[in-house]
Amino acid sequence: MPRSSILSSIDREVYQMVKKYQTANPTAELKTPLLYSFIQSSNSPLRRRPKQVVETSLDQILFLQNQPEPVEEVAMASERNNSRPINRPITSTGKVASAPGERPSKRVKRKQEVQDSIADQSYSLYDLGGLDETMARLRRLMFPLVAPQAFSQTNAPYTKGILLHGPPGCGKTALCKALAAASNLPFVEIQSPSVVSGMSGESEQNIREKFEEAKRLAPSIIFIDEIDAIAPKRESSQSQMEKRMVTQLLLSMDGLAVRSEDDKPVLVLAATNRPDSIDPALRRGGRFGHEINMVVPNEPMREDILKALTRNTQLSEDLDLKTLAKMTAGFVGADLQELVAGAWAERMEEVRKFLMQNHAMFPSTSMATIIFCKNQVFCLPSHAIYSRISIASDGKIST
Repeated sequence: MPRSSILSSIDREVYQMVKKYQTANPTAELKTPLLYSFIQSSNSPLRRRPKQVVETSLDQILFLQNQPEPVEEVAMASERNNSRPINRPITSTGKVASAPGERPSKRVKRKQEVQDSIADQSYSLYDLGGLDETMARLRRLMFPLVAPQAFSQTNAPYTKGILLHGPPGCGKTALCKALAAASNLPFVEIQSPSVVSGMSGESEQNIREKFEEAKRLAPSIIFIDEIDAIAPKRESSQSQMEKRMVTQLLLSMDGLAVRSEDDKPVLVLAATNRPDSIDPALRRGGRFGHEINMVVPNEPMREDILKALTRNTQLSEDLDLKTLAKMTAGFVGADLQELVAGAWAERMEEVRKFLMQNHAMFPSTSMATIIFCKNQVFCLPSHAIYSRISIASDGKIST
């Protein structure tokens, strides 16, 4: 399976179907429409997936298989562990191309700089739910980062900026950070409040330095959270500093063009709750040419989010996530996360009271050394963690 892809269970299933088709039709040309028809005529669960999601995965796999770089299958473990298989590298960041005449010591230093800039791996696509179609669209737009050398030879324009907008708590920031972690690419984050400075010219310099860092580490990703704070509409802004920051942001994005094979692409991801307050010059082709509106999740999306949030929790037999999804109309991802966290907190409070009331039975036992099972409480060694705790249909975590 191609490693240069944003890994997901769908990619793995699609790749297996492509192999199956190749085995049955060794001389046939691989085309997305033919492969999609083959999947629809099979017994694969992919038949129930949205057409756009399956076709995007097919496009990506076929694209990567035709690249000159060797491809290898990424092992997908059935359970999570510290290696986070869902976040295995999708690009060969371990190999840092050296510039002509570059000294070995400088090359080693640059390689270390790239490794130090890799996105925080604590964020994972595995933890997100209800975003299949959004991820399919992002995978398509990230092709230049996936195969930068092959792409640079085509001289084709690429998407430099993607603006994600929607109500607070719908997962914009989490998705961007999880995407960066899954890509295993250098990640440069611009937090809007930290950019602003009272010194004249310093705010623009901060923006310029962040973009220069991303270009030096390319292929890489820049993430601007709450971009509306540093890119308001200039005609309505009362601050000269804000106008200069917008101008600097425009110039910096224009400077990301790939003009030769030595240039590597930089993708700018930005998130905002107020897209209409952003300067319109940023929201055009060549800058933030693609926008993704992340709406309040519908019922199936809420069910997927709840499944992701409780994936590693043993649930009560009487808890139906589909029913819970119906009961939470209007909830966004952050609300659902708070719902699950609140259930855990309430259950842990019950445990604390139990330990207080039965201190004689467990004189040296802390919360972190308890395991629950069938209304029984057992002491375990100090390295033990919570296990076998379930969430009941009334929202409480029970044993």
